[in-house]
Amino acid sequence: MKTKITLLFALISFLGMGQYSKSYFESLSPTITPASFFSNHKNFSNGFFAIGTNNGALAVRFADSLSTKVQWVKTDLNGADQFYSAAKPNGISFGERIAGLYEINNFQYIVTSDSMNQFQGKIRIYKYQNYTSLMNMFEYGSNLGNKKIQVYRRNGEFLIIGLSDDYTLFQLRVNEQNMNLIQALDLYQSVNLIDDYQLASRSVHVHFISPNEHHIYTNLGTSLVRISVENNLISQTEIENLNIKKVIGIDTINQNLICTSDGAGSEIKKFQLNATSLNQIQLESTIPVPHNVESEKNDWYYLRDGNHEYFIQASNYMGNFVIFKLTNNSISLSKHHRFFTPFLSNLQIHQNKIFASGAIHETSTRRSFPFISSNSFEQLFDTKFHFSFHQLGSLKIKSGIGSQILPHFTYLSDTLYSFRKKLFTLNQLAVGRRNGEIKGQYGLYFNQFFKPGPYTQVSSYDQEVYAAFNHNFYVDLNMVNQHVSAIQNNDPNYVMPSSIQYWPAHGNVSKGQAENLASFIDVNLNGIYDPENGDYPSFPGEFCLLNITHQHENDYQNSGLGLEFHTYLYSFDCSNTIDSVLFIRTEIYNRSTEIFDSLFFGFIADFDIGRPQDDFVGTHVENGLIYGYNGDSLDEPLQTTDVYGNSIPAIGLQFLKGNKITTNNTDDQPGISGFQSVNGFGFSDGVIDNEHKGLEFASEFANNTALDMNDPTNSEQWLNYLSGKWRFGAEKHFGWSGASSTAPTTLLSKFDFPNDSDPLHYGTYGVDPGFIWKADTLTHVKGDKRIIGSFGDTKILPNQKKEYHAAIFSSSPAVGFGQALPELFDIATEIKTYFNQNQTPCGQTFDNLTPEMVTSVAEIEQELGVLIYPNPFTDQLTIQLEKESESRLQLFDLQGKKVLQKSLSVGEKTISLRDLEKGIYLLSIETEFGKTTRKVVKI
Repeated sequence: MKTKITLLFALISFLGMGQYSKSYFESLSPTITPASFFSNHKNFSNGFFAIGTNNGALAVRFADSLSTKVQWVKTDLNGADQFYSAAKPNGISFGERIAGLYEINNFQYIVTSDSMNQFQGKIRIYKYQNYTSLMNMFEYGSNLGNKKIQVYRRNGEFLIIGLSDDYTLFQLRVNEQNMNLIQALDLYQSVNLIDDYQLASRSVHVHFISPNEHHIYTNLGTSLVRISVENNLISQTEIENLNIKKVIGIDTINQNLICTSDGAGSEIKKFQLNATSLNQIQLESTIPVPHNVESEKNDWYYLRDGNHEYFIQASNYMGNFVIFKLTNNSISLSKHHRFFTPFLSNLQIHQNKIFASGAIHETSTRRSFPFISSNSFEQLFDTKFHFSFHQLGSLKIKSGIGSQILPHFTYLSDTLYSFRKKLFTLNQLAVGRRNGEIKGQYGLYFNQFFKPGPYTQVSSYDQEVYAAFNHNFYVDLNMVNQHVSAIQNNDPNYVMPSSIQYWPAHGNVSKGQAENLASFIDVNLNGIYDPENGDYPSFPGEFCLLNITHQHENDYQNSGLGLEFHTYLYSFDCSNTIDSVLFIRTEIYNRSTEIFDSLFFGFIADFDIGRPQDDFVGTHVENGLIYGYNGDSLDEPLQTTDVYGNSIPAIGLQFLKGNKITTNNTDDQPGISGFQSVNGFGFSDGVIDNEHKGLEFASEFANNTALDMNDPTNSEQWLNYLSGKWRFGAEKHFGWSGASSTAPTTLLSKFDFPNDSDPLHYGTYGVDPGFIWKADTLTHVKGDKRIIGSFGDTKILPNQKKEYHAAIFSSSPAVGFGQALPELFDIATEIKTYFNQNQTPCGQTFDNLTPEMVTSVAEIEQELGVLIYPNPFTDQLTIQLEKESESRLQLFDLQGKKVLQKSLSVGEKTISLRDLEKGIYLLSIETEFGKTTRKVVKI
C-alpha cells in the first residue's frame, strides 16, 4: 500500500439506505501531510475526530503542527467529499486533543482538552458557523489535564467530566448557545483517581437517570466510585471495593455497568446499575475474554448494538489494539493488532453501524494518517495487514500475511496460542541484489511489508485488490470432502465456504496480475476455477492457510523486491509428533522482466522461553534446525510473571528444503562439496538431480547488546545476517559470538553454536575446529536472543518460481538445564525423515491435494455408520449411530469456539439446540472407526 495514503474510508452501504457505496483508499485533496508518529502519538490532533450525521459524516482535525488551522471533511451519502478550512486562535496550545464534536443547525462545536498537563491544561469549546467562521470560544481552568475526560450533550448544555492535575474529578456545564459557564462542580478528590498512565483514559462514565439526576462512575484503585448528582448538586458519594481495574462503559439496554477485573485472569465484570445503595450492587456476570484486559495503560471503548456487545482496548503508546465481540455473553469475534494500529478518537453506533475515526499509525514510516470509517465491525479495523486466529487441527495459531508468519503473541492466552511463552514472533525474510542494488526494505520489529495480493501493475493496485487479499484463505480436507459431496449430490442446503468460493486461483490479467495463482483441481478440465461446478482448491496438509502478497520495485523509496509470495501454513491430524507441527511452504515468483541477481531467503525467529531475558539459541546442523532454550535450569520472573519455573520446553524452526543444487547427473550423497549438503533434501534417495540445500547460515543477534550483534535497522544489515556475517558485514569466525573481539580461531563459520551437531564440519568448510562451540560455553551470556536462519542465496529469472519448506515445533517441558533439547532434536530427526520420504506416519504426503485424497462426507459417514438429520434444523438435531463404539460429538461455531460436547451411544439420539443462535456450525463426530465433520445450519 502506498505510504501517501492520508484518509481511509472503509465505507459500505448501510442496510436499506444505500449509504457509502464506495470502499476505497484515496489521497485527500487538498493534501494533508501525515504527522510524525513519535511527536503526535500522545494526542489525536493529527487524526480526524468524526461523527456520523443524517447526511453522511463530518470530520475535523487540527491540521498543522501548531494546531492553528482547522480542516473539515464532509462526506455525503454517496461518499463524495467536501473540504473546508478555518482558523483557530494562535498561541493557545500545540497539544490539544479533540474530545467531542457536535453539529447543531449551522453551528459546529469542537470540545478539546490539553494533552500535556504540565502546560497548565484547559478545557475549550470552539463554536464555528458553516465550517469557516469562528463565532465564539469557551475556555476554562489552568490546571486541567486530559485524563478521564468525557463529554455529553443534554438539555441544551455540554456536560464535561474530567480530572484536574490536583486529582480532583470535576464537572462542567456550558450553555451551547452563548457558550457561558453554567456551573463548575468539584465531584471528588483523591490521588488514587489517576490511572497508572499519563495519557487519556476513558474510565469515567455517566448514567443519566432523569433530566435532573445522573450518576458518575469511575474507579478508585480496585474500588468503584459512584457520585450521585441531583438538581446539579452532589447528593451522595459512595465507594465500594469490587476488585475492578477500570470502568469501561454502561449498557443502558440491560442496565449494566461494565468493568475490567482486577483478578489474575482476563475477564469482564457486569454489575447491575439499579442498586439503591452501592454496597448492594449485584455482580450479574463474569465473562472470560481471550486477551489481557488488565493493563491500565489503555483506553477502553464499549458499545452495544442489539444482541452484540463490542469491546475495544487501544493503547496510546505502543500500538496494541484489541477488539472482541460478545453475543449473549459469549465471545464471537476476537482480533488483535500490534502494528499498523488505528488510534481511536471517537467510536459510536450510528444508524445501526459502528462509526469510528482517529489516526492510523504506521510503524514502518513512523507517520500518522487520519481516517474515518463506517463499516461492519468485523471489517472495521482491518485497516492494515491482517492478523487472525486459526485452529489448524490441534494447533492454535495467530497468523499474519506475507512476511509475518506468526506475529507478536502480545495479549494471547494459552488457550488461543499453541506457541505461547515459547515464541514472540516468526517472520519471513527476503533481501538481495538486483542490478547491484540491495532490495527488500524492512521496518521496525522485524517487519517487512509485503502488500496484500498478487504482483499488480502499480497504477492498478487499489482498495479492491487490497481488500480481496488482506486475509488468509483457510481450507481443510473435511471442507473439500463436504464440497465434493454436496456438488455431486446437488445438496440444496449446501452453503459453500468463502475460501472455496473465492479461492485465489486466477489473477486479474487486466491489472497486470498472473492469470494462474493458487492451484486447484479442475474437475471439468476447462482451465477455469468454477467451484459451483465441482472444482476445489489444491493445497498441502489436512488444514491449510494461504495468503498471497507482493512488493513493488518502487516501494520504500525504490527498495522494494518486485516479487510475489505465496505462503502456505499447514498441519496434519496424525501422530503425536506430526499433529503439533506447523509446516511452512513459501513460493516466490518473479513476475517482472528483470533478473534478480542474488536473493537470500530465510526466517527471523524471536524465541522467548517464558521470561525472554535469560535465553540461549543454537543450531543443529544435521537437522537444519535453529532453536531456542532457557539459559539456566530456572525460568524465573523478571518484568513478567508468565514463566515456566523449573520445567521448561525448547522450541525449534527446521529448514527442510531450499535452493536447488546445480545438476550433475548424479544422485548425490549428503556431504560438504559444492553439490552436497548435510541437511538438505533429495540426497541418496535413488533420484538423480533432485537435490536441494537446507539450512545454509544461522546468525544469532540480541536485543540491547553490542552494536555488531544488535537488532538490524536497515536492509544491508539484514542481508549481512542472512549471509552469515555480523551486523556490519564482518566475517563470522568459529567459536566467538562477537565481531569486535579476537576470535579463538580464524575459521569462517556458517552457523552459530552448532554444539556437536556438525560431525562433517559443514559449517567450517570441512575443517575440524578442534572443540565444540555452544551458547553456554566460553564467555557468552544469556539474553533476549533472536536467530536468523537462511537458505542461502539464489538467482531468480523472469517468470521463475522458487520454493522453500520449513517447520516449527516445540518439545515437552523438562526439568534441568537443556534437558528439553534431546527430545527437540529427536522430533526434528523424525520430521526430516517423514518430509524426505514424502509420507507422514499416517500415510499422507506433503504434496498438494489430489482427487485421490478426497472422500465425500457422505461416504465417510456411511462407513462410520453415522446419520445426521435434519439439516438445516430449527431446535433439534438427530444423530443416529449404527455401530457400537465409544463416540463423542462436538459442535463449534465458525470462530472455532466449542459450544457443545456430548458422548454418544449406539442408536438414535435427539439433541436440543434451542438456545443456539441461528447460523452455521461445524459438527464433529468421532468414533472408534474414524471421524467426520460437517456443516449444520440452524434456521
